[in-house]
Amino acid sequence: MTPLDLFDRTLAEVDAIARHVELSQLRDPTPCGSWDVRALINHLTHVNLEYAALANDQTPPGDDTDVLGDHYVAAFQASGQAARSAFARPGMLEQRYDFPWGQEPGSRIVRHVANELLVHAWDLARATGQQTDFAPDLAEASLADWQAWFDRHPRWRLGDLFGQEQPVPEGASAADRLAAYLGRAG
Repeated sequence: MTPLDLFDRTLAEVDAIARHVELSQLRDPTPCGSWDVRALINHLTHVNLEYAALANDQTPPGDDTDVLGDHYVAAFQASGQAARSAFARPGMLEQRYDFPWGQEPGSRIVRHVANELLVHAWDLARATGQQTDFAPDLAEASLADWQAWFDRHPRWRLGDLFGQEQPVPEGASAADRLAAYLGRAG
C-alpha cells in the first residue's frame, strides 16, 4: 500500500467515525487527557492542516487554534482534502523535511499523519460509544510503525505525550492493541 493509499483509507475511517458523533457528545470526555470530543476532532483537523501547510511550505495554524467552526465534520473533511492535495504534490513524498527528531522524507510524514489519525480515531470511537475494532490491516500496520518509531525514540524522552503500554486481553482487536501500545486503557 502506498503512503497516499494508507492516508486515503485512514481518512475514510476517521470520517466514518466523525460522521456518527452527535452534537450532544461534543463536550464528552475522551481518552486524551483534558480533551473533550470537540477538542479531539479539532486536533484531528489541525493535524491535517498542519501537515498540509508543511508539505506546501506554508505556516500552519497555531496549536491552540480552533479550526472547526460550527461544522466539525465538514471542517475535518476539508482539512483531509487539503492534506491529500498537499501530499499528492509532485515530489512531496521524496522531499525531506526537518523535524525535532531529524529529517524525514515526505512519504514518512504521510505515514506519520495516518498513524496519528488512526489512533485518535480509536479515541473518538471510544469516547462516543462506537466500535473500536475498525480497519484491522491499517491498525496492524500502524502498530508496527509506532513500535519501530519507539525503538528509535524512547518514550521517556517524549515527556507525557504517550502513556506506558497497557495490557490488553487475549484476542483484542488490532485497533485496541494499537491504542493500548500508546497508553490507552481499554
